[in-house]
Amino acid sequence: MTTARSPFTEETLEYSVDEFPFLQQIYRTLFGDSLAKTSSLGEQLKSLSSSNGHFAVGRGKNRSIDESIYHRFLRDFIRPHLGDDLLLFERYANLRTHVRGSRALTGPHKDADYKHSPYEINFWRMTPVFGNASLWAESSPGLGDYHPFVGSYGTAVRFYGNQCMHFTKDNDTDHTRFSFDFRVIRLRDFERCGIGVPGRESDSPWVLFRYYGIMGPDGALSESDWGATAMRARMLLGASEWTLVREDFFEGVVKRFEARYGFGFIACAEIEAEYHQEVFLHKSLAADFVVGDRVSFQVYTNKEGKCRAVDLQAGGAQERETAAGLEQGGRDCVGSSMRSCEVPAADHQSRQTP
Repeated sequence: MTTARSPFTEETLEYSVDEFPFLQQIYRTLFGDSLAKTSSLGEQLKSLSSSNGHFAVGRGKNRSIDESIYHRFLRDFIRPHLGDDLLLFERYANLRTHVRGSRALTGPHKDADYKHSPYEINFWRMTPVFGNASLWAESSPGLGDYHPFVGSYGTAVRFYGNQCMHFTKDNDTDHTRFSFDFRVIRLRDFERCGIGVPGRESDSPWVLFRYYGIMGPDGALSESDWGATAMRARMLLGASEWTLVREDFFEGVVKRFEARYGFGFIACAEIEAEYHQEVFLHKSLAADFVVGDRVSFQVYTNKEGKCRAVDLQAGGAQERETAAGLEQGGRDCVGSSMRSCEVPAADHQSRQTP
């Protein structure tokens, strides 16, 4: 049995239904504005729970989940709960309906069975739910203590669906369940999570800006934000403290790259003279370059004195600074001071259960 640590564990959370009125929005979609305006919350809950299936049974991709509410929930509730500035999130939450008296929606499985990243964290929120109207799961990988999630409107369950077996049973209750669920990945786990990134080959079917979006403190980020220097640097950041060597760019030559390991090195005369080493190059930055290319970049060092390249571009430092005017976006890695940021403590890490 694998021992999981928070947040890769099960926990029931409470949120404000006034701030995040999911149920009212689903009710309005199913029954119309006029009924929604004249029905109380209690009446809406009763109508939903007694529904007999004049709508699609099973799952649907966010067509009845208001995107603005979903995004606010991610930004203002999930992101602070996990303690990360940025989150990768499932772009379309799974809306599921388990009509009373209907068959099970899904058999026993783990998300790992479908090649999901082991660094995903599942969230499941619902109308009042209990017994066989609910989702059943084990509380820890391999434990086998299968139980239904139980909760009222205004509660959500965080669980580790990647490694914990979960399933539904035939709904033999008199209660129709509405729920939606989604997966997120913390910023700190980005480098090692193994998901696909635009412009980089990957065997993962779950790709950034296709399956996943990025949620920050100001809302969802666009794919063009990913291309910006500041965002690209932040998405590479991870576990230990690193410090910018200088704001000016260094230049060097891509000396070697080990594609099977996902990293390489840049030969830079200035760095070799001062730090007696080559500069580490992560695969996320290397997609457009080959061995022998002349490149410019900024350098961060950690407390062990290891050097790492960020903001990599073709050509020499002087021509780049002349063309770009040392544009400010390349110096905003984290916060306004640009003096420190976090990058992974290890040069490369294998995908493993957290």
